[in-house]
Amino acid sequence: MDWFANCGQQPAAPAGIDFRLASSWEEVERCSRGLAWWNSLQEGVNVFAEYLSAHHRREFQMLWSAVNKAGDRAVEAEVLPRIQPFVSQHGLGTEFAQGVNMIVGGFGLEQEYGARLEHPSELFTRLFGLYEAGHCPCGWEGGEWPEGRLVLF
Repeated sequence: MDWFANCGQQPAAPAGIDFRLASSWEEVERCSRGLAWWNSLQEGVNVFAEYLSAHHRREFQMLWSAVNKAGDRAVEAEVLPRIQPFVSQHGLGTEFAQGVNMIVGGFGLEQEYGARLEHPSELFTRLFGLYEAGHCPCGWEGGEWPEGRLVLF
């Protein structure tokens, strides 16, 4: 995957997510530290966990922690080393890298559980698709997900 290759270019509209384009790397850094961004990412995780707990309690209790920890280790080993030079080059803080970690980890959880257990949310799958397209989801404004809109570069 060519991380961030198309940042700053107008993307095709991501399915199911309203967005606006960030104007600079400085704005990316500012948005990646924003409370609305972190609350929205956490809400995506919470909605997913609540669904699994309510509809697939056994699988949730048995696997959630193990899958989550394995995903974190994989992201730390495979993704973060690939993006760190880019993060440093553009003066992006640790919050930016942590956001990438959370999105990639959430994507892994959705892939592990989503199709098999018919979970309706695909927030992290949609955000990961933007990374695959070379863009950078970096913030949220106008309320917490699913309200409001994504800030994308």
